Amino acid sequence: MATTENPEKVLLTTFLRRVPVHVKLPDFASRPIDERLELLRYIFYQEARRINRKIEVDKYVVSTLLKIKHPGNIGYLKNIIKVSCAAAYRDQENSDVIKLHLNNIMVEELPTFAEYGNLLIDPNTVLERSGNSLIKKSLLSYKKIAK
Repeated sequence: MATTENPEKVLLTTFLRRVPVHVKLPDFASRPIDERLELLRYIFYQEARRINRKIEVDKYVVSTLLKIKHPGNIGYLKNIIKVSCAAAYRDQENSDVIKLHLNNIMVEELPTFAEYGNLLIDPNTVLERSGNSLIKKSLLSYKKIAK
């Protein structure tokens, strides 16, 4: 079970007692920037594979998406990316590279800009994870403990 809500407030205590392990993960905005960027790259990679086109993400879009604070968390981010890619694809259907700009992003409010650079996502390449990934470090730590 995954929820962005506080489980103690939205679930019955009898149900909570039957869930043996509770794992609390930080919301998207609370994660380190490298982890947010890696997650962003992965979601765009999934979209690039789905439409079988390269996706070039403008630096302003990257900045906006990395700073999103929304109760919908990662699900909201995925939806924003899907809708934005669909809008850009509609406008650039005959292009080999779909270019995503701020006018394709449907967000309520634009956060202040911070330079994180552009992203170029190619669906025909293997997505490599960064070596200093927090997720990767956590999995390595868990494997050491499990031995």
